[in-house]
Amino acid sequence: MEKILLIEDNEFIRENAAQMLSFAQYEVLTAEDGKKGIASAIKNLPDLIICDIMMPESDGFCVLETLKKLPETSDIPIVFLSAKSTKENKSYGLEMGAADYLTKPFSEQDLLNVVENILHHRHNKV
Repeated sequence: MEKILLIEDNEFIRENAAQMLSFAQYEVLTAEDGKKGIASAIKNLPDLIICDIMMPESDGFCVLETLKKLPETSDIPIVFLSAKSTKENKSYGLEMGAADYLTKPFSEQDLLNVVENILHHRHNKV
């Protein structure tokens, strides 16, 4: 079973997205801030990380930058979640190394499409 780490400070969004992913047969780990998310990623080495951008205790950009520098986590794809949907924000996130960018609010199908595409691409790459 593929493991996904969901880092999101909004409890409602975190719980709903975790439930969507669990129903789709993914093992889901959650963290409510960037600092806890970084620790969980290092400890659990998930197959994919979905990370909010604006959070306390390390924002999403800091999470991505930190994890990309560590050999054990550098290859884990990270999808950003954000309410900011401008082209500039998406471009910046992707330029930093995010695998994709999902705008809030998102549908269950949007979330699952992004996750499945990235995990499928990752498995075919290995």
